[in-house]
Amino acid sequence: MKKIIDIIDYVFYRTYAFIKKCSFIKIDGASDIFCLIFFLMPLLLIIVPVCRIFGMSVHRYSVTWILLMAIMYFLSLPITKRYKDTDRLRNLEIRWKNENPRNRKIKGWIIVSLVFNNVVLIPILLCLLVHYAII
Repeated sequence: MKKIIDIIDYVFYRTYAFIKKCSFIKIDGASDIFCLIFFLMPLLLIIVPVCRIFGMSVHRYSVTWILLMAIMYFLSLPITKRYKDTDRLRNLEIRWKNENPRNRKIKGWIIVSLVFNNVVLIPILLCLLVHYAII
């Protein structure tokens, strides 16, 4: 369990560092974007087919959809609470500030592939599954 939390901490730290560098992104912390990118899309990939199997409507503004969004919001609350703490952010910066550049580059590409997978590939897959009436 500790290794999983370390991985999540590292991915959050890298997301936070990227958002901190970008002057065009004006948000207070990166936890909301982190939750959206890494948890919303995989959950949708699981939830939408399950709803279709049980014959529930997953169109926007349906009761099922609103209930699912509320569940996802409440699932993201502990994560946002964990990473809103400024002491934790400082500890993460201290922990990975002097990381080996080669390892940092490799891990950066892994994180970029995760973001690409969750933001681009999973929604395209869901659209194709719905279009061809598979789910």
